[in-house]
Amino acid sequence: YYGAPGTGKSYTIKRETKDKHVIRTTFHPDSDYSTFVGAYKPTTKECYVRDSTGRVVVEESKKVIEDRIIYTFVEQAFLQAYVNAWKLYATSGDGKNAEPQYLVIEEINRGNCAQIFGDLFQLLDRKDNGFSEYQITADTDMQNHLAKVFKDIEIPNADVIDNMYDGRSITEGTKKGEVLLFPSNFYIWATMNTSDQSLFPIDSAFKRRWEWKYVPISKGVDKETNTELNWRIQVKGSCYDWWSFLEKINERIGSLTSSQDKKLGFFFCKAKNGIITAEQFVDKVLFFIWNEVLKDYEKEQDFLKDGDSGNFLTFDQFY
Repeated sequence: YYGAPGTGKSYTIKRETKDKHVIRTTFHPDSDYSTFVGAYKPTTKECYVRDSTGRVVVEESKKVIEDRIIYTFVEQAFLQAYVNAWKLYATSGDGKNAEPQYLVIEEINRGNCAQIFGDLFQLLDRKDNGFSEYQITADTDMQNHLAKVFKDIEIPNADVIDNMYDGRSITEGTKKGEVLLFPSNFYIWATMNTSDQSLFPIDSAFKRRWEWKYVPISKGVDKETNTELNWRIQVKGSCYDWWSFLEKINERIGSLTSSQDKKLGFFFCKAKNGIITAEQFVDKVLFFIWNEVLKDYEKEQDFLKDGDSGNFLTFDQFY
């Protein structure tokens, strides 16, 4: 889901996945494969203190316990969702009615997708029935972890799945953790804010693996009552229509930048009881307009002229 800020991309996903199995994460410049998938990490575990003979040390009739650092494989958002998707598929009986598992990635364009996904990129190609077109081999650490996690699951219609891959024992390899393969009930949904200055460009090969849904700018609607939201900007006792302002300001932004990316969505500001305060308006809206819209354009634009004096506005005057 992509579009201007405040168009309700995250809200749309939240509504669509309500009461479903959802694991959510957010990409950022420090995201990488291990923080997205999983890796061995130091963790603490309570252990009994033992003497040189191996006996548990007892003090005042109590066994002495200490925190000891050990290394264990820790699942991150992707692997948590992947494991649960297969478990849901396994408990569905025939696999056809498996409950969906969603992995939601917020701000996907703020991270280095090629680095974060790594070889998982191959799994994004899907067959018509939802399974990955290709499978990949998991690394040794992941194999050992998945073998323990999947030890007791039984994958329904295993022969049907194997036949999709030329009769190879794909399901057995999946259970052993040797093979990574997306089941048909595993969904990855993401949001992209088109106005953000992405630190890492998303290459066209990665983009082709996704379905894209544009979320346009439109007047907000209360989804519970299906009625329009008539938000107001309140300034010194007077109220101004928020949607009317957006229509006018977006027209100016569009003519100034020749782009849709810098326009404002209805939910750019969050009203309380239908009111956007003057402080919110200045801190959110004017700050965005100055920094994201006007910074790349010359002062000769009428946008920066004071209506009374005709002089160009400085930042503090505009603010």
